[in-house]
Amino acid sequence: MRQLRLVFMALAVIGLLTAVAQAAPKQLKAEKEFRGSVEDVSLTREAPAGGVIASKAALEKLWKAWNIKDEMPSLDFTKELVAVTTSRGSRIVAQATLDDNGDLRIGGLGTKDLRPGFRYHIIVIKSDGVKTVGGKPLPKE
Repeated sequence: MRQLRLVFMALAVIGLLTAVAQAAPKQLKAEKEFRGSVEDVSLTREAPAGGVIASKAALEKLWKAWNIKDEMPSLDFTKELVAVTTSRGSRIVAQATLDDNGDLRIGGLGTKDLRPGFRYHIIVIKSDGVKTVGGKPLPKE
């Protein structure tokens, strides 16, 4: 009887772990990425709300405002989105995750050492399955 109880407990734990694993957000792969620095920290206000750009016009505006030297990518915004993160630290790594409900979350891991200006990490991700960004509708611009 004791062994049977242990088997049921083990099955319950496995079931819970499986449910938790399925609910964990999926990390999205960067299709393209751009990194750099901007001297004028006040230009961080040009970063998109929610960290996502969903139009060519918005991407062009950011590229110009931050004076990004890399060639701006040609994207199909019906299939791709741009995620943007910034940091005052010397390094930043953008992360994009998508949960089972289609909610996209943009975040970043950065160093704590403060430097003049700010650093950016811009990544292009596939928009398959994305319904919302941080619980809000996808941006139009």
